[in-house]
Amino acid sequence: MKRWIVLVMAASVALLAAAFALLNEAVVRLDFHFFAFQLPLGVVVTLSLLVGFLLASVALSVAVIVPQRLRLRALRRQLDLARQHGPTAP
Repeated sequence: MKRWIVLVMAASVALLAAAFALLNEAVVRLDFHFFAFQLPLGVVVTLSLLVGFLLASVALSVAVIVPQRLRLRALRRQLDLARQHGPTAP
C-alpha cells in the first residue's frame, strides 16, 4: 500500500513539474563564464530544484546518516563483545 502512495505522489509531482515547464516557455540565457546556453525558464527552474534536492541529499547523508551508521556499527561491536563474555557480576 505504501508503495502505491509513493508512486502516485511521484507521478503527481512529475505531472506538476511538466505542467510548470510547459507554462514557462520564456527562454533564458545561462552564462557560466566559460560557457553559456539558452533553455526554457521552466526547464531551468526544474533542473535547479533537482540539483538542490540532490545536493541536500548528499549533505544529509554525510552529516547525519554516515555518522549514525558508524555509531551503530560501534554499538553492535560492543553488544557482540558483551554477549561473548556473558553476564557480569555487580
